[in-house]
Amino acid sequence: MLHLTLLESLIKRRFIPLMSSLLVGLAAILVVFLPDLLFGSFRQILATSVFRFVGFGLVDLVVGVRNYNLVSLAVNGNAVVGYSLLSIPNYVGPLGLLAVLIGYFLEARNSSENFAVLVKWSLTSAVILTIFSISEPQWFSWVVPLGIVYGALTQRDGLEYFTYPFGIATTFVTMINRQGVGYMLGTATRVLPTLEFIPNGLRIYAITMLSLFGILLAYTFWKPVRFKLEILIAVLLIYLQAYFWFGIVKIV
Repeated sequence: MLHLTLLESLIKRRFIPLMSSLLVGLAAILVVFLPDLLFGSFRQILATSVFRFVGFGLVDLVVGVRNYNLVSLAVNGNAVVGYSLLSIPNYVGPLGLLAVLIGYFLEARNSSENFAVLVKWSLTSAVILTIFSISEPQWFSWVVPLGIVYGALTQRDGLEYFTYPFGIATTFVTMINRQGVGYMLGTATRVLPTLEFIPNGLRIYAITMLSLFGILLAYTFWKPVRFKLEILIAVLLIYLQAYFWFGIVKIV
């Protein structure tokens, strides 16, 4: 959200707030990374966090670029080492964020609701980053507060109410098909082995998450509509279809 705030100050030619925001942001970054700079682990932090956004983490430096993003997982069912026609490179994430900056620039120029526009494009950037970068499931929680705030600011009841089942569904799919119930609960055992050991779990997880993010973006950019229970039923059907065809029938 900081980069959008800086862009807003630049658009409106408010140079003093621009410099203030820039200095605050740099100070915050310095405070966060100061222990790493002092103890010599700054390079490792860059490789495991910052460089992961463009697909160059520690693992990538050893075995090659691995496409862990949701689109590649949905198509291939697993991480792809290197690039292929059926995978989306991880650097698409930063390119998507550049598109967000352009969209925010165009809308902020002609809008008087600065905060609502800022929250909208922050929400969009969080969604793009989690879809197209090497995202962790915990990153999905970024969109929950942003969705609630933007829904409340713009009277988008559909978005506001959908955000709650979005968080529940995300937690369920992550626990079952990605990290395991035992991992989430802090134990080493498989709590639900029948569900957790299903084949193609990563593909099922990715397909379900892409459908959830697609609905979230539709609520964000479409005209305000009321929340309907049929949306949850549709998501459940998508999950069950993916579970049946890829986990039980094993068509791929």
